[in-house]
Amino acid sequence: MPRAMNQVSRTFGLGLMGLLLAVALQADSTAPRQRHRVVFLGRISSTVDPGYQGLLQALSHLPGGWRDRVELRFVTALLPDGKNRIGSAIDEALAWQPQALVGSAFVASKLRQRGVQTPVLFTSFVHPVRTGLVSATGTRPEPVAGVWIADETDAKRLELLHDAYPAARTVAVLMDRSWGEATEAVTVLPPLARQLGVELTLLYADDLQEAQTILARPDSLRFDAWMLPPTGLSYLSAVPLLKILGSWGKPVITGDTADVRRGAPLALMVEDDFRWDAQAEVLARVLQGEHPGAIPIQRSYKAVLSARPQPLGGFPPPSATVLRRADLIVP
Repeated sequence: MPRAMNQVSRTFGLGLMGLLLAVALQADSTAPRQRHRVVFLGRISSTVDPGYQGLLQALSHLPGGWRDRVELRFVTALLPDGKNRIGSAIDEALAWQPQALVGSAFVASKLRQRGVQTPVLFTSFVHPVRTGLVSATGTRPEPVAGVWIADETDAKRLELLHDAYPAARTVAVLMDRSWGEATEAVTVLPPLARQLGVELTLLYADDLQEAQTILARPDSLRFDAWMLPPTGLSYLSAVPLLKILGSWGKPVITGDTADVRRGAPLALMVEDDFRWDAQAEVLARVLQGEHPGAIPIQRSYKAVLSARPQPLGGFPPPSATVLRRADLIVP
């Protein structure tokens, strides 16, 4: 009899343990996942900054419900007309104690200068090693990862500008100083210009006001054609700059397909459609505990030539030769 009672007790005990385990597993499966705090230091507002919107959309595409697992807070770091509030923006971001910080190459460089140890994710058009964002595109010690839209095609832009407007003999390149340094413009472009038989002038402006001052000089009218690489200056101020150049009837090539859609004649743009998905994937890996320095810098290699046969705003049309080579024709 006692043996039978022990058997019943043992059976009951095992059944109870099974029931409790099942309840625990069900509770664990239905418990809300941990939400990760991430700060995006962007431009003007969350509704204006395409990077913030692109990252949100990319997170929603990731399997595993990452859009709901990330609490993404927007902090304004960059203001209109090239101004910024980066110092106070970093203070505001760090006060929230985020698990990752996301921003442009400029934002990432300022975070590095502050010695921030929170993982930093960036997107950059300039070489991240040359500009000091990271020590290597492979494994590196610093807690920084990101996407490099590997744009080293200014020489190709100059060639295309020459082919599109062969009568142009004087060309001005308007860019910010950081772009010129990162792409080694003073070393790369003048020798090519001499081969093409073009007189080249490199002009530097770090914001719209400085650029407008340059364009207001009487000698700016002497240039036959202009090149606007995809710098921070052109990203923030392309519309007013192109309006001035168009009013002069000057040929121009830029580094952004959006400029051609707005009326410019030519653009050579390194394909960047991949960047938001790549950034979301890197962010997810970091939030799962992977060291940012163990993740190779993500990059693209494909460049897209877009052209408009009948440009708007006073720009002259490019040659038929270049139109035939275009990957994208904007009517």
